[in-house]
Amino acid sequence: NRRIWTRRLGKWRRKSTISPIKFTAIFKKNLTPMENELKKELTDTMDDLKGHFELYVDLYKLKTAKRVSEILSKVLKAFIFISLTLIILMFSSFAMAFYLDSILEIQGIGFALMALFFLVVFICLWIFRRVLLEQPTIKSVINLFFANK
Repeated sequence: NRRIWTRRLGKWRRKSTISPIKFTAIFKKNLTPMENELKKELTDTMDDLKGHFELYVDLYKLKTAKRVSEILSKVLKAFIFISLTLIILMFSSFAMAFYLDSILEIQGIGFALMALFFLVVFICLWIFRRVLLEQPTIKSVINLFFANK
């Protein structure tokens, strides 16, 4: 037994307490077989619940990893596609500029015409940016995150 000093009515007295270990030992001794079976069932149920919870956590981790990897692969494919398209566009515009120079026989006019062409394309894209760029981009990003497969 532990004894704790308490102050009651101005006097110090010893107060006896039962330790938690002794209390659980007394509690365990006085259980009936039916209570022991119920305790075992509850323990088994809690273990099953812990197992199910861990499985759900693992399932959501796997689903999240799958979605993140799909999104990253699509972003990488889009980056590669856009990069290659820009390189092709750059070299074809150089080729077109040199071709226009040779046809018109004025040095630099082909590059000026190509710059004018790209300026017109830029102005058209700026005017129609919501319809041509913003709305399709928003829809594709939403489809990436919330695709039902």
